This record gives sequence, C-alpha cells and structure tokens, in this order.
Amino acid sequence: MANLIIKPSASGSLILQDEGGSAAVTVATNGTTTFAESATLSGAANNLGTVTAGSIAGGTITSATTFPAGHVLQTVRDSINGDAVSITQAYSSGYVRADTMTKQITGVVSGNNVLITMNFCFEISAGDIADGGAFCIYRENTVISSHVGGHQIYMGQGQHNWYDICHLSYIDTSPAVGTNNYYLGRCIYGVGSIRLDSSNKFNIVLQEIQG
Repeated sequence: MANLIIKPSASGSLILQDEGGSAAVTVATNGTTTFAESATLSGAANNLGTVTAGSIAGGTITSATTFPAGHVLQTVRDSINGDAVSITQAYSSGYVRADTMTKQITGVVSGNNVLITMNFCFEISAGDIADGGAFCIYRENTVISSHVGGHQIYMGQGQHNWYDICHLSYIDTSPAVGTNNYYLGRCIYGVGSIRLDSSNKFNIVLQEIQG
C-alpha cells in the first residue's frame, strides 16, 4: 500500500481541526507540532525515549522512575541537643552507642546507598597520661564506619580538657531495604572520658543515593 501524504501549499501549515473548526493539531513548516490540548500517548508511543531539552511544568514523578546513579532521592535531617553523658569505656572494650544521637531514614530501595553526615562539638577530659578518643557510625547495632589504627583524637601527657568539633561522613553501600537507623558511637583511649557538648547541637543528615 502506498504512503498517505497530506501536504499543505507552500509556506502553509498542516492543521487538523476539531468538529467546531478550531485547530487541534498544527504542524508548522519547520516540523514543530503544537497540540491545542493535552495529548495522551499509549502503547509504545508512551515511551518518549531521550528528551534533550524542555521543561516539565507539572505532574508527578512516581516510584517507577529510574534516576541516574548518584542522584539524591531523599534527604532527612535532625538537630539534637548534645548528649552530655561521659563515656569512659576503653577502646579495647569496643565503642559505646549514643542511643539519643540518632536519625531514621525510611523507604530505602534495594541497591541504593545512604550517605551519613554528622557534625558536633565534644569534650575530652584527659588523665595524667597520654589520652585520646574516637567516634564511629552505627547502623542499628553494627559499627559500619570507625577509625582504624590508633587514636582518632590524641592528647599528650598531662591533665587537661579539650573541646573541638568533629565531622563524620560515610556512604553506606549495603543499607537494609526499607528502614535504617543510624547512631553515633564513641570510646576513649587511656583513663580519660569523652562526651558531647550539651550546649551545642548534634547535627545529622541522611541521604538516599541512587545506586
């Protein structure tokens, strides 16, 4: 069967009208197509392929949408009063989880990652020998990020207190599907103690990242 060709006169547009005589679809001489109302595509035509330009003025991006790797899918955050409870448990006995220094993220999809960021003020009280301390990140009851190979924070010999700011950042590449709870953990080296400064906020940000 031969092709059906509809061709307007020179410099004219191809116009399909509705029953009232108004333009419903207009094809300009340069090929630009204008629809007078919304268009509904079905079947294979519903797959637009690659869109190189344009703006989405409205609508909803559903969970069926696949974003490129590295795209931030959701962000949750909290700012909590610092936990002033002093920890004296030695590193050799493991970290102590700070149960109030936590944030939950829900709806995590299989194969995605979670970026954890924490920042806070802390104090270390040293004894009369060289002391220090360290912080870690828990997912539930498991330490997923910690300092390796000695003191994360170190003070030389002599009794004194030290205040400072700590920033922790880690990408969890194997979070649970659904809900994940992240916590701060800490421990001390030597005979001192370590605590968060209750006068300042413990800030935590969790971001689900497309895997």
